[in-house]
Amino acid sequence: MQVSGSLLTTLCPAQEKQTLIDHLNQKNSGPDKLTLQRKTRSPLTFLVPVEKANRVQIEVRKKRTFVKRDPQEAERLAAEEQAQREAERQARREAEESAKREAQQKAEREAAEQAKREAAEQAKREAAEKDKVSNQQDDMN
Repeated sequence: MQVSGSLLTTLCPAQEKQTLIDHLNQKNSGPDKLTLQRKTRSPLTFLVPVEKANRVQIEVRKKRTFVKRDPQEAERLAAEEQAQREAERQARREAEESAKREAQQKAEREAAEQAKREAAEQAKREAAEKDKVSNQQDDMN
């Protein structure tokens, strides 16, 4: 049965028409697998003790199969790869932020410890100074 384009347009909605076209394209698009076979022949020459050259034909056979992928599957795989890359980027970003936070906390702790030590040293010096002053006053009296 042959259906003209204008009749198809009036009889079928756009979605059904697209489904039909996709189905026909899949049917007529060829096999899902394509296998290439290649043979190469090369002579191998070697000498035998009787001073005569022998030639032997060497044949190498190679077979390679290509699989036709479904476009929807290819899109799905691409989306999965993109999601995986995004997840890796996010994990890397979080790791960098965590390392930055840890370094900042460590620096703050070290600064607090340093300030504490300096305050203790200052208090020690002031105490030594007071003792010195009080010793001098005691010596004068």
